[in-house]
This record gives sequence, structure tokens and C-alpha cells, in this order.
Amino acid sequence: MAGHIIHGPVAAGVQPVLEPLPGFADLGPGDTQGGKPQFTPVGLDGFGQRRVVPPGVPILHSADLTAVFDLPDEAATQAAGAALGAALQPGMVVWLQGDLGAGKTTLVRALLRSLGHQGPVKSPTYSLVEVYVISSLYLYHFDFYRFESPEEFLDAGMDEYFRNDAACLVEWPERAQGCVPPPDLGLVLRHAGAGRRVEVTAYGEGGAACVRELASRLSAGASCTAAVPPSSSP
Repeated sequence: MAGHIIHGPVAAGVQPVLEPLPGFADLGPGDTQGGKPQFTPVGLDGFGQRRVVPPGVPILHSADLTAVFDLPDEAATQAAGAALGAALQPGMVVWLQGDLGAGKTTLVRALLRSLGHQGPVKSPTYSLVEVYVISSLYLYHFDFYRFESPEEFLDAGMDEYFRNDAACLVEWPERAQGCVPPPDLGLVLRHAGAGRRVEVTAYGEGGAACVRELASRLSAGASCTAAVPPSSSP
């Protein structure tokens, strides 16, 4: 699996802002062939244009590091999910973006298998959230594809799942723009020939640690340099 690190400095005091993608209203979850929406990354690194946060507002997320990995086959996608599972920590929010059929749920399934989950892994398109308890970790897998407005996130009580003892994996976060918590880690999956390509962006040190773990497992030659500050942990 080929991979490389992109170091793009971002001005301090920014957060990702998502714009709604066109063409969702007339499509159902099964429309994965003719007429499926073409995912177009909205702005920088697939996470939309960024706005300056007013003075005095705590800065929680800025793009620290982006890594791109080619996943030529299904086995490579499963390996990427397993690598992500090894780096996942309680309290993390992970955004998963890409076209219908790009491999978001496949990646989550591989992640769960790597953590020891043996049961079925269903897409939460209709249930909105699937709950998994693995050892002491609560893992919530969301899919907001069917949301018609961001307020449905709050109406459905989805905010209650985002806790410090839980890891939250969110498909279609752009459908809950302004309500869903910002990411520690963002993944954009795209079709690339017969395989896939995944772009992984870290927001803060927790996400950057995940990118470093992914790079070490998926790309022997990839490395992180001064774009990510060293961990302050002893």
C-alpha cells in the first residue's frame, strides 16, 4: 500500500466548516449505481472551507497533518480499518466521508473485527446509530445520510452519545453540519481505479497520533516531521 504525508500549514484559529453536498434530496440509500451522488470534497482536504474563529473562543481543531494511502484491493481496505482500530482512543470523533459505496462501512467493519467484535456489522443508514461495547470501550457508528436538516441530529438525541468514554465514527457528517461535534480525525474515501484511496486528516495531537500509527502500519516509508508537534507526554 502506497502512502505519503502531506504537510500543509493552516493558520491558527480555524475549524473545519462543511457545506452541504448537492443532489441528496432525491436519492435513497440504495442508489449506489445509476444516479448516485458524486462526492466532491468541499474545500481543503475534503473538509470544506475554514472560517476564522472569533477571539476568545477555544481553538479545538486545526488541520495538523494529512496522509494519503492507496488501497488497491479489499484486503488493503481491511488492513486500513485494522490500523485505525489500533490507534482509536476513547473520546475520539472520526468523520468518514465519500461517495455511496466508497467503503466507509467496510472500513468500520474491519476496525470492529480488529478490536474483537464477532457479531454482524450493519450500516446505520436507517437506525442512525449502531452501538458496540468492546472491552471498556463504547463505540458508536453513525450514519446521517437520511437527515434533511442538521437539527435532526439534536431532535434525535444524537449529541448524548458523544462522551469521553466513547469513540464515535460518523458517516455523512455534512448532513448534521453545525450540530455534530468536530473531528479529531477525518477520513475521505474515493474510488481509485479498481481500488480506493483514503485521505486522513488529523485535527489536534490525538488525531495526529492516529495518522502516525496508520503511516507506520500502512506505508513503511512514510514519516511525520515538524508539521505535527511532538507529544507532550513524558
